[in-house]
Amino acid sequence: MPLSAHCIWRQTACFVVAAVLAISASMGRAQSAEYQQKAAVIMGIVRATEWPASKLKADAPIVIGVYGSEIAADKLRESTAGRLLRGRTVVVKLLTATQEIEGCHVVFASISDDAMTRKILSQTKGDPILTFGETAEFTKKGGIFLLQSASAQAGALALRTFVEGDNLKRSKLKIDEEALISARVQPVPKR
Repeated sequence: MPLSAHCIWRQTACFVVAAVLAISASMGRAQSAEYQQKAAVIMGIVRATEWPASKLKADAPIVIGVYGSEIAADKLRESTAGRLLRGRTVVVKLLTATQEIEGCHVVFASISDDAMTRKILSQTKGDPILTFGETAEFTKKGGIFLLQSASAQAGALALRTFVEGDNLKRSKLKIDEEALISARVQPVPKR
């Protein structure tokens, strides 16, 4: 019995929808794994960071603000759930406005918008706030750490971490150099 044009169209449409959903799920898993790696790097550096007493009061939690990516915020929450860091609780907030940066000790700008990156970094300038970003221009605009993803062999994700030493000095934060070496943090390449 021959299939009608409507039936063929319906089967094709179902196949296309199933393929799109499978690809979307696969991309979501890859992005989730990438942000899980980034969360681990961020938390390792936070663990090795010392804030001035004027910025991190006694008994205050360490506040991590994430601008842009809800997945990044979720992965940071998962990595800190039920744990103390340097004897303090950790609060992860998804930021929606640059004014919310004021109470943060760490800011992860998970965005590619240059104008918004400039606004975020202008809010942190001169304050002891540990900053992380994902775009190549992030450290040139005043950010401290650049988290750069690259595909490695067999489709695995390789995460490279760079530090801009001058921006770190201006922040008045102290970070254990041994921790940076063990995390394979490299200086930002000069261009």
